[in-house]
Amino acid sequence: MNAPGRLRRVVLLAAVSNAVAVAAIQQPPSTGTIFGRVDLGSELAGDDFAEAVLLSPEWAVAWNGEVQRRIDDDFSRNIAAVDRDRELFGLIAERAEREATMAVIARMRASLGGNLGDAVRTIDGDGAFEFARVPYGAYRVIVVASIAGAGRIWSGAVTVRSSVPELVEVLDTVR
Repeated sequence: MNAPGRLRRVVLLAAVSNAVAVAAIQQPPSTGTIFGRVDLGSELAGDDFAEAVLLSPEWAVAWNGEVQRRIDDDFSRNIAAVDRDRELFGLIAERAEREATMAVIARMRASLGGNLGDAVRTIDGDGAFEFARVPYGAYRVIVVASIAGAGRIWSGAVTVRSSVPELVEVLDTVR
């Protein structure tokens, strides 16, 4: 091949490379940030701890399924008692969420070789947490805490749709 042909190929290759680089720069980011704050009720002290666990879309579906299955099982076993005392259903739902949370976190640990890595954040004293570089999708954030010897769980759903940080409201409290 002659030198002019080789030169045209190099110039064309450089132009294609530049076009690909420009297109990549112009593509919108496919990740975002989730941040939130949970009211821990008191300052963390001594052996107290609080962690936020980010459930990916797949794990959020698993968690929802676990909660529903546990509610269905408990409700069917206690239908007469729930019929007499409607507040019992709230207790059944709280227990289902607590047990589902522990089960899904255990399955996540087993699936990921014990290392939850980017899926867990230690919550600071004012209850704040943040997950960066989260791919777009629907997530559930679960906060697991032990405060003054009492276990607590909060959860909230959030959808990451853009690079604009998403606030997750972790309001549902399960004791």
